[in-house]
This record gives sequence, C-alpha cells and structure tokens, in this order.
Amino acid sequence: MFNTSWPVLLVDDEPDVLRLSRLIMQDFTVYGLPLELHTAASKADAIKLMETELVPILPNIPPPRAAVAFIDVVMESDKAGLELCDYIRNTMGNKVVQLFIRTGQPGVAPERMVIDNYDINGYFTKAEATEDKLYSLVKSGVRQYLSYMTATVSQTILSRMSMAAGSRDSLRSFITMLPMLKREGHFLFIDGEAVGGTLDEKTARSLAERLDQQTGKSLGENGGKFVVDEQQNMLMKVAGDKNKAEILHVIAGDWKFLPPETVKTFLHGIMTAGAVLWKQTG
Repeated sequence: MFNTSWPVLLVDDEPDVLRLSRLIMQDFTVYGLPLELHTAASKADAIKLMETELVPILPNIPPPRAAVAFIDVVMESDKAGLELCDYIRNTMGNKVVQLFIRTGQPGVAPERMVIDNYDINGYFTKAEATEDKLYSLVKSGVRQYLSYMTATVSQTILSRMSMAAGSRDSLRSFITMLPMLKREGHFLFIDGEAVGGTLDEKTARSLAERLDQQTGKSLGENGGKFVVDEQQNMLMKVAGDKNKAEILHVIAGDWKFLPPETVKTFLHGIMTAGAVLWKQTG
C-alpha cells in the first residue's frame, strides 16, 4: 500500500508492439509514481513471470507481479491470451491484477464473447491503442488495483490483529511485524510509547510532535487526521479517548506516494481497530 512504482505487464508476440508500448508508457505516472514495465512474448513467459516469488506483504500474501496487464489474444495459439487470463484468475487465484485484452484480430475473439466468458477488466483492438487510450487504461487500472489490494490487505490485517489481541505483548509483536513499519522512514507511537519502525526514535518523536501541531485532513472523529508538510513528511493520527489509544504513524522524507482518499480511509480504519484493541488489552 506504500508503493514506489506500479508493475505493468505487456504480453504480445510482436516485438514491435512491445517496443512501442514501452516507449509510449515509459513516462506515465500514477499518484506520482512511475510504471515498472515487464514484457512477455508468450503465455508461458507471462506465467513464469507472474509466478516468480516475491517477498510477501503479509505471510501468504505476496504482492502481485502486475497491477495491470495488457494481453494479446493470438500468440502461440489462437486463444493463448484468453487461456492466460483464465490461468491468472482461476489457477493462480489472482483477482487483483487488472486484465485488459488487446487484439489485432477481433474476429478471433469477439468482444462480447470475451467479456461474457472471461473475468477481464477491459477489451480493445490494437487499432484503438493510442497513447491517450493506454494512458487512461493504465490510470484507471492502477486505481482499481490499489483499491482492491488495499481492501484485501486491510481485511487480512484486521483478522490477524484480532487473533493477536489476547494480550498486549502479542498485539505489540504483531504490530511491530507489519510490513509498513519496515519501510524506510516509518515509525509508530501508541499512547506515547515507541512501538517500532526504521526511524531513529528521537527524530521520529520530534517529527510526530511537529506534524501533530498542524491541522491536516480530518479523518474519523475527535481529532483523527492526516498531515503532510512541504518536505512530504506525513503523519496519520488516531485520536485517543476512553475507548481507544492514541496512535501516531509518522513517515519521514520525500515520500513520492501520497495515498489517495480510499487508501487513507482503509489505513485509518486499521489503525483505529488497533487503537481499540490496544486499550482493551491494557
């Protein structure tokens, strides 16, 4: 949920199509972040790339190899691209990546048939693949991917955090293992206690206190907020009360990714649940 780039997969057996697509997309950005472009010339190559192991976001939840994929239909067979879509959705169980079919032979795979029978997010012909078209599909695809991924990870964190809430020590151990606290520049305070992160504690505390003095964007009730300063330092706050602890999540440095409202809402919801559980285990 704190990305540094957006992985995009281009699958086509025509080298010129891949080369032109890379050229067109090389300067695209979404939420201020660049694309990380991957190419494959066949269904087999694409499957190999998609199944490459990555460091999990959480145990058993690896990040998808692609946020968005543009897949040609006719490659090593007339339906190789459709078979790839089916493999990604049903064999791999990947419901997050946004799949767009683009074809130079629409008669082989008519749009309505493909939309009706395959779990894809869009369909267009290569003749329609203008720079503006690709730009709009990348933008909308990444936005959908991010919302879906954030919701999935949030649900998992909430479930596992609840299971870890038998004691303050087990809850603290779970929170300190969250991947976001292992990212460069992150630190978390709960009711003034330094829970963990990668920043120096003294620096983090000073930064959190300074950012907390600013009004920021209101989140939740009773003082919850999101603050970002001129240097892109950020603070997300859950305001404490009799039912929940105060949580300050500070992110230092020129962080390129400013979370959209949907991500802020999900993150604040996770933090609020953690704040309630923290209070209950005290």
